Amino acid sequence: MKRYFVTTVICAALAFIGAVLWTAAMLPAGEGSFGVAKAVPLIIPFFTVLLFGAVWFPITLVVFLRDRFKRNSSQPSSVFPQAVVLVVAALAFVPSAPGLFSIWREESHSSQLASLASNPTVHSQELVSAIDSYCADSHRGLSETRDTKVMEQLSRNRSAPAEVLERLADGLDDRSALLSGIAENPNSSPRLLARFRSVPSVASYLPRNPQAPPELLADLSSSTDDTVRVFVARNLRTPRAVIARLTKDSNDLVRHYAKDNLNGTLGDFAVR
Repeated sequence: MKRYFVTTVICAALAFIGAVLWTAAMLPAGEGSFGVAKAVPLIIPFFTVLLFGAVWFPITLVVFLRDRFKRNSSQPSSVFPQAVVLVVAALAFVPSAPGLFSIWREESHSSQLASLASNPTVHSQELVSAIDSYCADSHRGLSETRDTKVMEQLSRNRSAPAEVLERLADGLDDRSALLSGIAENPNSSPRLLARFRSVPSVASYLPRNPQAPPELLADLSSSTDDTVRVFVARNLRTPRAVIARLTKDSNDLVRHYAKDNLNGTLGDFAVR
């Protein structure tokens, strides 16, 4: 029993040493090392557990088999076989270490970026850098990346300052789907709204913005898209003269919401 305890302690010690060495080797050079260095207290235990699990079982199995076959022998047992198994198991585990670390780093990055997107501030240099990196990596928002979902969350976040939304929108192509969320965001600046009005695929989302200018809504009320006119009729900032005209629209739903808007009975259907 003592032999198994000693084997376990040795495995744990070597796993810890290996984890420290791998962590030190994987730290990026330059400024990027600071962010990873803060996570070292989590990385080392993570790798220690993985290494321990990889080497403890085969070594313990070797000890058990040797004890069984040498039960009646009075010769002292050697630690050489255990050492060989330890080295082989460690070498077999080494190639997977970078991949495991990469997975952990991806999850850590996504979690950190999601936190920034849920509580955006104008002076967050990390968020600004993340926006610029996303726009570059996604070809101005035309390709999917690991950060696409988070940027979608940011574009629709109503606590996002206008400067943050402008930074994101300015880095996106007019064909990017993320612009629809910014178009609906009440914090979008007049400059962005004017840009979106000239992009048909994005302009259709402007009536869903509760802070859309009345003159913009009046302009959109003549759209040939029934869905656009529906949201114009549901928007509380649409001029009453325009709402009155929409009560005679050719679309039943537009007429219905226009009448409710005119009577102040839109309730939860109002664009807010």
